Amino acid sequence: VYQLLPVNPFHEALALKSYLQDQLFEDFEKEARIWFSVSDHPNIAQPFWYGLFDKKFSILAEWYPTSVNEYRVETSKKKEFQTIVLGILSGLSYAYEKHGVIHRDIKPSNILLDKVNKPKINDFGISILIREKNIISYGTKEYMAPELFIGYQSSVKTDIYALGATLFEIITTKQAIDFVSFDDR
Repeated sequence: VYQLLPVNPFHEALALKSYLQDQLFEDFEKEARIWFSVSDHPNIAQPFWYGLFDKKFSILAEWYPTSVNEYRVETSKKKEFQTIVLGILSGLSYAYEKHGVIHRDIKPSNILLDKVNKPKINDFGISILIREKNIISYGTKEYMAPELFIGYQSSVKTDIYALGATLFEIITTKQAIDFVSFDDR
């Protein structure tokens, strides 16, 4: 992802997400279509355009200055943190209930914060629609629900687990996976 700085200082910066050369057009277009379909929610990062830029599949979006992995609970107000959590839940709920989208990669770096710390869910690269069969589990292992490792399909519940792991990390600055045991004793 590149930050595009405006020539005119009164305009906002933009983000350009460019994909690797070997990415299939179908995968790129799927992410773009899913992202655009849910982007009318205030807690979803705002995309503007997608297509070819410099011979690479790209999405042009609003630039957000930080992500929740840089947010510090200990220096914030309780109400601000509650607003962030409720915003993330609202965005996930909207994507799932109105559009049937399961994100599958909720983690601190995929939740951006705008200038007033309003959360913006980002990166729909491995998202799926609930009507799709998802035989292979995807995600970032530190945030994936344990049942995904034994073959269960992604669901809104696995997104909520990932959000819980994300919030745990924001609050404790430690990853939840360090406290999870996969022993079946």
